[in-house]
Amino acid sequence: MLLSPICPHCAHQMERVHRTFFQRLMYSDVYVCHGCEGRLVWHYQFLNRQILHWRFVFSLHSHCVRCGTNDVRTLWKRDPVDPLSKHVLGRVQCLLGAPLKWCPACRVQYYDWRPECASSAR
Repeated sequence: MLLSPICPHCAHQMERVHRTFFQRLMYSDVYVCHGCEGRLVWHYQFLNRQILHWRFVFSLHSHCVRCGTNDVRTLWKRDPVDPLSKHVLGRVQCLLGAPLKWCPACRVQYYDWRPECASSAR
């Protein structure tokens, strides 16, 4: 038997709930916390890659190309050890002189004009 996840807001045990018809098209699991009424949804794996791609393209802040986190940092110069993303939007922004961004979670570098998210600022 799989354990239910812990709520990230109040640390209570979450309970799996039934999904509506439209939720079944998008989510593999839906959990609800009875402590704070928070919801946690898990997308199907084949949708995860598309969600990460569109989050990078349409976000107002810089998100990692590979893992989708908003905890990114600006680098002064390219690090030869970490890989450089081959994303089309990143390559176009490189040609336009965008600053170099780096994701500490997956250690990928990419070019992006958008600012870092305020919640990830140090």
